[in-house]
Amino acid sequence: MLQEILNERGIMPVWDESVSWEERRKEIIAMTEEYEYGSIPVKEDSVTFEEKFRFPFASGKCWLRRSEITAHFGEESYTFKVQSFAPKDRGKVPFFVMVGGSDDLPSCMVPLEEIIDRGFGLVVFNNQSLCIDWDMIKHFPDTHYTMGIYKYLFPDYVEGDPSYAHLAVWAWGASKALDYAATIPEFDMERAAVVGHSRLGKVALFAGMKDERFSFVIPNDSGCAGAALYRGCIGEDWPNVAETFPYWMGPNYGKYVGRIDEVPFDQHFLIAACAPRKVYVSAGSEDVWADADSMFLSCVAASEVYEKLGLPGFISPDRLPEVGECFNEGSIGYHLRKGPHDMAREDWNRFMDFIEKN
Repeated sequence: MLQEILNERGIMPVWDESVSWEERRKEIIAMTEEYEYGSIPVKEDSVTFEEKFRFPFASGKCWLRRSEITAHFGEESYTFKVQSFAPKDRGKVPFFVMVGGSDDLPSCMVPLEEIIDRGFGLVVFNNQSLCIDWDMIKHFPDTHYTMGIYKYLFPDYVEGDPSYAHLAVWAWGASKALDYAATIPEFDMERAAVVGHSRLGKVALFAGMKDERFSFVIPNDSGCAGAALYRGCIGEDWPNVAETFPYWMGPNYGKYVGRIDEVPFDQHFLIAACAPRKVYVSAGSEDVWADADSMFLSCVAASEVYEKLGLPGFISPDRLPEVGECFNEGSIGYHLRKGPHDMAREDWNRFMDFIEKN
């Protein structure tokens, strides 16, 4: 049944027998940068970290560190804030790098004490401190955030131009946050996960695909330009993103509105390109805009690559998911939570279950 649906949608296979998987993976990254997310032309010379202070948190069960990450570009530099929460007296622990949150504390979507009690750590940085959503500049002109780091990463950047590559910049920030995580003695770098919600779920998938140090890639309710297939989708689609949020994507994205058949990939390519690492996709049953079925089908279509590599792929019945179901026995996991567009306690517990299984 599921393969028939994929065939009807015109979903192409990822695996290419003519090249090695490593070569194919590089091709996929290059394609997604060219057609979709864009690329960052300038690499920083170095990155340094400064811990501003540390104190016990969550009734003394973890260390809260507030620090600064500074990327150096020749004689200039750019600094943004990062926080980490590391369980005390638990040895080396798995941890999440979360894209998003405030400068001071995680968002209301983070059940921090439950994460700590289960023996997980957390690193969180505010994506807006790198480059702000353009609509926020228009609606909140007095905000202290700006386009920030753009002038360092894009040599042709013109002040005030909102046009390209926010998701790529935020993904860059996730990798810098992972660099920072390596300085935290409680964190196990072999069990690092990147997680994000909504547009930041798109970032988590893109960042996790590119940065192989992330052992787990967790896009939550990421929808279009995230884990959801473009072909045959409902809700948000390529034209909507191009028209409403052009600054999220690379400079070529808008050129393919109405020309999706010319794009040589779909979003299951990104999930597959994480192989042999693990991917967990999650969705809300009432979140029609993000299209839970298309995210599920993306997992199905990506499974072939894991199987070709001799790994369990996506293990599920040969049908679309029902509300409340969770499939976490393979290298790709998925659950459909009852409820709206959100990242709830249930989601976090499913993420942690998946990491513990693997």
